[in-house]
Amino acid sequence: RSKLCVRRRRLRSTKNFDEPFLSHAHNDKDLARKIATYFTSVGLSVFIDSDVWGYVEDLQRKIDDKKAVFKRRDDGTVETYDYKSRNITTSHVHVLLAHALMRMIDQTECFIFLSTETSTLSCGENRVDTYSPWIFHELESANVVQIRTPPRLEKSAQFVATMDEARESLQLIFQSKTDRLRNINLKYIESRLSRYCQSSGNNPYGFLDMMYDENEDEHGRDRLLHS
Repeated sequence: RSKLCVRRRRLRSTKNFDEPFLSHAHNDKDLARKIATYFTSVGLSVFIDSDVWGYVEDLQRKIDDKKAVFKRRDDGTVETYDYKSRNITTSHVHVLLAHALMRMIDQTECFIFLSTETSTLSCGENRVDTYSPWIFHELESANVVQIRTPPRLEKSAQFVATMDEARESLQLIFQSKTDRLRNINLKYIESRLSRYCQSSGNNPYGFLDMMYDENEDEHGRDRLLHS
């Protein structure tokens, strides 16, 4: 079972990235791509980081193979890495990627989190527990960036790489608040997409605006939907 959590519209910063940011677990990539097709069908693109940047572990290994090797086998393959050197390369890669993710979350119009049994350990009221430090970082980034209104809505809106063995043995639980996210599911998206296609013109943003407007309370603030 999966569900989506959507964060309300935000104005992009100095650059224009019209697509929503889709946060997901590595093993949910195929499902994330399927969800992205709902948005592309109305002319919107979706930002999936691994489709643009690749996987951090692949980049980490390429750097380590050049900068952090301690001993090689006779055939030239790596036998062991230097601990201190690998700590340095890892910190550099992770800091750069974390910064890039936060910038993209701040500059894309909305933030979507794909909550599945793979990505979350448990979900409470306005809270998500996850083993993934990257999901934790993305959720926390969405919690701290400023919520702003897209220009088209300003007049009417109210502002309110470690080894597998090490990964298995070292399972830290990261807890992130989700009180600024709304819960929707695939059936909700499918029904709104059908309504949009029947009643809207050629403006792809109308699909997002429909979901924005439906999920505000009487004071114009976001409310949490349980689907």
